[in-house]
Parts: sequence; structure tokens; C-alpha cells
Amino acid sequence: MRFVIGITGASGAIYAQRLLDRLDPQEHEVHVVMTKFAHQVVAEEIGELKLREGVHHHRDATMNVPFVSGSAIFDCMVIVPCSMGTVGRIVYGGCFPQGETKVDPRPEGDAI
Repeated sequence: MRFVIGITGASGAIYAQRLLDRLDPQEHEVHVVMTKFAHQVVAEEIGELKLREGVHHHRDATMNVPFVSGSAIFDCMVIVPCSMGTVGRIVYGGCFPQGETKVDPRPEGDAI
């Protein structure tokens, strides 16, 4: 299978490491991309991310990666750790600066 593993800056870097420990790059094509804050959280929580030989590690500020193209078929994308804020941005197609909210997920007319 072909995997994309997106590692975010949410607390829980150990979950990303556990997943990567279980994906064998000899059996699967594994691509990893980390957010800017993920590097900081990984350093604080587990020291460093250990990638097995054969895992493709990509910078987060490049479009020169195979999973950016809609014609490149991947079997699975895992976002780990994944906060509810990240889930919301995925659902609503937004990418907002931290603390800025553009989307109200409540149906129109719902009370606060």
C-alpha cells in the first residue's frame, strides 16, 4: 500500500512514532510530511522522530511531492496526532492561522 503520514503540531508525537514503527517500508511505500510545529513538539515530547530506512521524508513547504498531484493515487493518508481543530479544518477545507476562526460549524440559527 501507499501511505502518506501527516504529522501535526498537536500533542501526541508518540502516536506518530508508534505508527511509523509498525509500517514496514519494505512492504509499503511510506511518505512523511511534518508541519512546522510538529518538529518542535516531537523534539519536546520524544526527542526525535525515528524513520526507518526507505521512508520518504518531505518538507512541508514544497509542492514537489508525489501526493500533491490528484493523479498520484495513494491508498491512505493518516494525520497523527490530530486535534479536533485539525479535523474541523479538514472537514471545512480551511487552513487558518492559529487562533483565527473563519467557519462557524453550527447550523444556521443555532444558539451559542
